[in-house]
Amino acid sequence: MSDGQHTGTPADTGDINRRAVLRQLVLHGPRSRGDIAARINLTAATLSRIARELIAAGLVAELPKRESDSPAGPG
Repeated sequence: MSDGQHTGTPADTGDINRRAVLRQLVLHGPRSRGDIAARINLTAATLSRIARELIAAGLVAELPKRESDSPAGPG
């Protein structure tokens, strides 16, 4: 297709999204899930699922949360 839309299978899309997450981490270093999701236009749920897969595969590690990262209120 000439309009740039991806027409592959859902598995292809998942592979593309996983690569995009890894690319963000390699190029920009540690980032929050929310920041990565916003940068590559994924939902928070999709990014969380991908993060769990990458952590389980041993490709990334989750850093401990810092006090300064805590939101001011419930959320």
